[in-house]
Amino acid sequence: MKWILLAALLFCFPLNAKTVDQYIKQYKNLPCSGLVTKMKDIDKKYSMGNKKKKKEYRKQKKALKKLYSDYNCATKDY
Repeated sequence: MKWILLAALLFCFPLNAKTVDQYIKQYKNLPCSGLVTKMKDIDKKYSMGNKKKKKEYRKQKKALKKLYSDYNCATKDY
């Protein structure tokens, strides 16, 4: 019985974690100003997060930085 419970726990938790590629797909429709706003929001949340949340925030930030550079947002004027 213990093995079934342990196996269920091991298979359930990793499925909830998103990868950087999944965050890129999630944020790909944001304009440059939206990317900047989202990055600022994540920076504010990062300081208050626990270890698990901080890991997710780092993945989100990495995805946003990749999209920011792919869109050439630094060269655009708002």
